[in-house]
Amino acid sequence: MADRPPPGRSSSVRTPARRDSGPATGASRALPHTPAVPKHTLSSTPRRAVKLLRPWYQRPLTLILAVVVVGWAVVATALGLVMDAVYANRILPGSVLAGHNLSGMTPAQAGPVLDLVQSQIALDITVGDATQHGAGSDMGVSVDRTAIMTSLMDASKQTFWIYRSTRPPQIPLTVSIDPARFNAWLASSFPDQILAPVNAGVAYDQDAAQFDTTPSVPGTGASDTDLGVIAATLATHGGTGAFTIAPVPIPASVTDDQAVNLQTWLNQRLQAQCSLTVDSAPMYTLTRSDIASVTAIQSDSSGVTPRFDTGLIDAFLTSTIVPLVNRAPVDEEALTDEAGHVTGIAQAGTTGRTLINLDTLSATIALCLTSSQPSTIELAFDTTPFTTLDTVSLSPANAAVQAQITYLLAHVSSYNTEQWGDYNENGGDCANFTSQGLYVRGIPMDDTWYSHGPGAASTAWTFAPSMDSWLDSTGWDKLDLDQLDQLKLGDIGVFDWNLDGRADHVMTVSRIDKSSTGTLTVYFASHNDDGAYRNLTDVITIDHPNANAWFYSVPLN
Repeated sequence: MADRPPPGRSSSVRTPARRDSGPATGASRALPHTPAVPKHTLSSTPRRAVKLLRPWYQRPLTLILAVVVVGWAVVATALGLVMDAVYANRILPGSVLAGHNLSGMTPAQAGPVLDLVQSQIALDITVGDATQHGAGSDMGVSVDRTAIMTSLMDASKQTFWIYRSTRPPQIPLTVSIDPARFNAWLASSFPDQILAPVNAGVAYDQDAAQFDTTPSVPGTGASDTDLGVIAATLATHGGTGAFTIAPVPIPASVTDDQAVNLQTWLNQRLQAQCSLTVDSAPMYTLTRSDIASVTAIQSDSSGVTPRFDTGLIDAFLTSTIVPLVNRAPVDEEALTDEAGHVTGIAQAGTTGRTLINLDTLSATIALCLTSSQPSTIELAFDTTPFTTLDTVSLSPANAAVQAQITYLLAHVSSYNTEQWGDYNENGGDCANFTSQGLYVRGIPMDDTWYSHGPGAASTAWTFAPSMDSWLDSTGWDKLDLDQLDQLKLGDIGVFDWNLDGRADHVMTVSRIDKSSTGTLTVYFASHNDDGAYRNLTDVITIDHPNANAWFYSVPLN
């Protein structure tokens, strides 16, 4: 069964109310039971949606651009900082000087390159019909290292230099030219076209004992404009170029008037009275020739300047004064008897001395000469005291000791083997040699100490330990190392090399020296280590370190 509309409802289709332009009639009025239509459905024109602006970070394209810009800035800044750090105190990339790439070099590394650039500077110069090729160094053309290095290094000290210049330009070859050297080269290279100027001179005349002048002579050479053109061309052409020089007059740097003024000044200084004294006594007064020899004259573009050169004064002092005043000490020599007592003076001693403070002395002399006032200059010395040597006379008053020493000195190297033999093959000949000297002196043989010729001697005569025992039995005074002042010529020394208390060697005192301070130096005549004057100190400290010795004082007859 079909559905029916609910009670009270119309089964007819709903129609919208019509809108008329005129007043409503009864037939057009809405039915009383027609439901109300929603308000938004009553309009015949739909409403437009309102657009809202989104934030930039919600816009994809804007965000991407911002990230790119910020990223580029960060990378660019980092790259700039890195490049600043890498090239700090280094020459920037792309820097070229006269065809040489200096990129990334330190100033020290660039130095050899500048040397090479200097060596490669070459010019072709034409004067008249002649052309000469020359090296820049010969012409006085030099690389201005300071200007070039300043130009190279200043750029690397600027922050973010990489963004201001993608490639540095070639560095101009800044050079300087010495006009005097350049013109001197011209004069030597073009002798027919160029004349070298001759300065007015001042020279010392030995015969007249004064300074005289010579006139100046003008010359010809390159003008300042020529030199400027050469320098500018070299800067942009890598250090080479060809130039034509039209000679212009070149005056001498020292004029005649300057030379005359200098001559007057110097001749006045020749009158200076500079006297050197020793202990306030005049020793030497500088002569005119001396003063002239220490005079230095410097001439340049600003004129001529005289001075008294301390180096020249040092040379004068060394060659002339030092030989006069320096001296080595001369030892005093005294004669002594066998007991070491002074019997007379053979030679008086002289204190040595050495001139000191040459630099101070030179400056003082220069001041004296400059002021031209009489001056007395005291010489100062280091002194060396002389040594008093109480040298024993080789002709002692005691004939027996003289015979002993004379015999030993005669047979130190020339053994008397025919009479006494040689016991070196049996352990040493030292005791045999010492015994010979005592016998020649007059000490008589006995049953213990004797020799009847080669191979027929007692052990006390030939063997050091046995001889020491025999010497001890004689009753002669026995001395130790603290009693050297009691030694005399002809006494016997006994030596123990290894401190075992047993004699290893014997020798005879052959010389005694005594210094002015009382220091004794004792010498011995010896076989085995054959020697006429073996130094006691050397024997027990160098030859046999830490050895011991004792001595027997042989009575005088």
